[in-house]
Amino acid sequence: MAAPKDTAPPLVAAEPPPVMQSPPPTPEQVQAAWDAFAEYYKQNGKPLVVSMLTWKPVTFQYPVITHALRTNATDADALKEVRNELLGFLKKQLNHSSLTLETIEVTSTEAGASPKIYTNTDKFNFLAEQNPLLKDLRNLLGLDIE
Repeated sequence: MAAPKDTAPPLVAAEPPPVMQSPPPTPEQVQAAWDAFAEYYKQNGKPLVVSMLTWKPVTFQYPVITHALRTNATDADALKEVRNELLGFLKKQLNHSSLTLETIEVTSTEAGASPKIYTNTDKFNFLAEQNPLLKDLRNLLGLDIE
């Protein structure tokens, strides 16, 4: 008598189904989600958090969201308070779990803020930078700034 034949086909490793991955979000989508998060805190009366989130737009190079942070303790504390919640919100809204948040500290002069003008000399120097002929006029008329 002959040995019975196996009726089951040989086991073959099945290929996993292809993973459908959504395309990375655009910088506009990231900014819109960021603004929605800031709006939530605006409605809940947290002006320090809103100020920290909205003073400069974010930059985005997949998967890193970069936020410029002013060099002061108030902004650092505000970010520390909401960082995890913010990143979770962005990941959920944009449907990408690989997003990361990076912060860079920027001084107010690097951010393009004008220096504080307190004295008459400061005012004159500021105006003279905008119009160099002002110094010539002051010298021609023999005027004193103070």
